Amino acid sequence: FDKLCGDNPDNAEFEVELARVRTRLGSLYTAVGQHADAERAFDAASRALDGLAERHPGAVAYRYEKAIALLNRVPLLKKTARFGGAREILEQVEQEFKQLIPKDPDPKYAEALGSAQRELGQLLGLMGRNADAVAKLREATPVFFELTLRQSDHPPYLEGLAATRVDLANALRRLGRDADAVQQYRTAITDFDDLL
Repeated sequence: FDKLCGDNPDNAEFEVELARVRTRLGSLYTAVGQHADAERAFDAASRALDGLAERHPGAVAYRYEKAIALLNRVPLLKKTARFGGAREILEQVEQEFKQLIPKDPDPKYAEALGSAQRELGQLLGLMGRNADAVAKLREATPVFFELTLRQSDHPPYLEGLAATRVDLANALRRLGRDADAVQQYRTAITDFDDLL
């Protein structure tokens, strides 16, 4: 891809694909514990996507790709106990997806928003901020619910909804709100039953 991009400097699709490959490489390095290599791969992907977004300011797709690349960096930050940095990225990505949804009706933007909010809720719970986790997971739940209403034959939407409800139930339990947690667990079970 480096050669293709060099030989075709005006081909943005090659640049996007190269950034995706670098992001995947960063995720792989994260999984195997090569954190410095992961940082370099993620930084290279981000630089490329920043350049594309600057050259094509109206292109929603490049902003989406950059946000996805940032989301993929979060596990590295969590593994290296940089929770503040992970939270900052998740909040940035959440705002980006909120801005993209009105610009393009593609449901992938709403799905990405729900996923980012769910991940932020999980992180807040990990940081011991369970009330904030509950609030964020309550934001993610209707995003997935709306997606399932619009496209009930797409299992990842229902899976996202059910998993978010489980995360919400866990956070409620940690707050001692067992009755509310039981209700969320029961609703999640119904969602998972619908997947089977």
